[in-house]
Amino acid sequence: MNERKNNKHQRSRCRALDKCFRNRARHYYIEDLVEACKMALEYEYGEPVDVSRRTVINDMNYMESNALFYHIWFYAV
Repeated sequence: MNERKNNKHQRSRCRALDKCFRNRARHYYIEDLVEACKMALEYEYGEPVDVSRRTVINDMNYMESNALFYHIWFYAV
C-alpha cells in the first residue's frame, strides 16, 4: 500500500498529466505540464490554484510507480 498522502487535487493533476502523456502530437516540457495542471485545477475548482514543479514531478513518480493502472511509461531523454 502506498504511504503517499491523498489530497483533493492529486487525482485532477494526474488526470491532466495523463491527458498530456497520451497526446503524441506534442512534446511537453515540465513547464508545460505544470501549466496544464494549473489550468485543469482552475477549470475544475473555479479559482486559480498554485502547482509547483516539485508537485508535478512527485505526481509523475507516483504515476510511474502505478504504471499498470495508468498504462504509461516514461522514457528519459
